[in-house]
Amino acid sequence: MKILVSDYDETFAYGKQLEENGKAVQNWRDAGNLFVIATGRTYGDFFSLFEQNEPIPCDYVILNHGATILDCANQVLYAHPIDPKVISNLQEYLPVLFTYPNNFYSSIKESRVLLDHPHVTKLHIACNSVALAKQYQRMVEKSWKQDLSTMVISRSGSLELVASGVNKASAIEVLLRKLSLPRTCVYTVGDDYNDLEMLILFHGASMMNATSEVYQQIPYHVPSVASYINMLLQEP
Repeated sequence: MKILVSDYDETFAYGKQLEENGKAVQNWRDAGNLFVIATGRTYGDFFSLFEQNEPIPCDYVILNHGATILDCANQVLYAHPIDPKVISNLQEYLPVLFTYPNNFYSSIKESRVLLDHPHVTKLHIACNSVALAKQYQRMVEKSWKQDLSTMVISRSGSLELVASGVNKASAIEVLLRKLSLPRTCVYTVGDDYNDLEMLILFHGASMMNATSEVYQQIPYHVPSVASYINMLLQEP
């Protein structure tokens, strides 16, 4: 058995490839393999896409950059929220982060919550500039590295914050422990900064449209998720 973990935006949902990718995933699962979507999106943001597109035949969904894992019945298998004390400290000593009107904060299954919610899993800082997002990233990592993980979302120019140690790769590790499967069975595909950890650790392929940093660090490139699946199915 193999496990394929795919990013969603600009990877699984890239161009007009949704239908082709969906058929390839079905073939993948029919062959006895597992398919996982790993996205930075919140629960509501991700599943609202099903109203626009055909549901993806997946076995697990990793949300909020790895802070939440759901099974195929949308039951929460794992959640790692941010410590409320860290959020309060961030508000006190770096208040500029919370001045952007399009910011939002999410919990385990709620896409929009207030900062005093007891289970905030992700802070989305909508600064609309990659340069500014990277500047804030450096500031957060300097003072809160033990408490927070940071992700710059290049396509929106935003900064997203989750609990320390949370990323897509760490969520895959949690899944492997629950399934009692080895790391060698995992294959991954993605396109952006927040995919790098999983691409480096788990047989990664980068999309042809990947950001330059991902494209350079991950030398195996694919034009689509379907093409990657077809290649993997041909392997022994």
